[in-house]
Amino acid sequence: YNEYKSYLRLCKMISLAISRRVLPLISSGKLNLLGYYQQKCYLSSKRVNSDKAEEHLNTHTEEKPHTAKVVGFWQNGGILRKGFIILLAVGAVLYYVRMYIKIKYNKELVEQLKSGGKAYGSMNVGGSFELANTKGEKITNTSFLGKWVVMYFGFTYCPDICPEQMEAMGEMVDRAEKELGLSNMIPVMVTIDTERDTPEIIDEYLSDYHPKFVGLLGEEKNIDMMCKKFRVYRSKGQALSDPNDYILDHTVTQYLIDPDGNVVGYFMRNRDMDSRLATLGDKVEEYVRLKNESSKSVMLRLWDAVMPAKT
Repeated sequence: YNEYKSYLRLCKMISLAISRRVLPLISSGKLNLLGYYQQKCYLSSKRVNSDKAEEHLNTHTEEKPHTAKVVGFWQNGGILRKGFIILLAVGAVLYYVRMYIKIKYNKELVEQLKSGGKAYGSMNVGGSFELANTKGEKITNTSFLGKWVVMYFGFTYCPDICPEQMEAMGEMVDRAEKELGLSNMIPVMVTIDTERDTPEIIDEYLSDYHPKFVGLLGEEKNIDMMCKKFRVYRSKGQALSDPNDYILDHTVTQYLIDPDGNVVGYFMRNRDMDSRLATLGDKVEEYVRLKNESSKSVMLRLWDAVMPAKT
């Protein structure tokens, strides 16, 4: 993903450079790309003087009317025509570069998921946020410290996908406690529907799936900021007769957050429950191992401070 963003940034820089440097040269008549290219190609291949090169170009143009039309179209065009042609060509190149990088990124992600690799740990997402639960209490990224969290962005009016994800999260919490001994895991749903989802509606909706469910809501700007940090896409569809009868298109991903508040994994919609639990088990084991190593390191430093080594 970062590579993809870097290439897009490079493409924007190229576009700005062309618009600021190349177009002024064209407008002033100092840059004739087609004529320059033809002359360079001919002179390098034939090694003749400039007079013969000019005579050859004129003869070549007369013999091939299509070339003459192209040359005439370019040379007789004004700044708008030449600028439009260059921008069209550059835009086409940048578009294909962008599509190539996007397809490459998606292909690598799909291959990682198919191979069962640790693609769940490759996303750099998350961060600070400030929302509220259904009781009106302020909830931030520090409110869940000490707990494992599986988080999902959805809305209560979702017809089929969100109920499916709610059931999967509830099942994951139950099986994590039963099979992994993980009793400090909670499921969290962040609503992306700031217009219709009220605290009462969210409470009633989540009560059908699991008693540990926590619903979060907030103002549009806070939800938008959190979606950006978690790279969650959302788009409101067009309502028909009833302005409240609309659908929201959104990312279908569950995020795994460790007790320190770090996003350490994610689960796409196509991940089966056994695979999710295996991933969770690996992350819990890795978290415990790192904590133990950190504790040992602290104890060693304290020991060295109290009992310095004799020289």
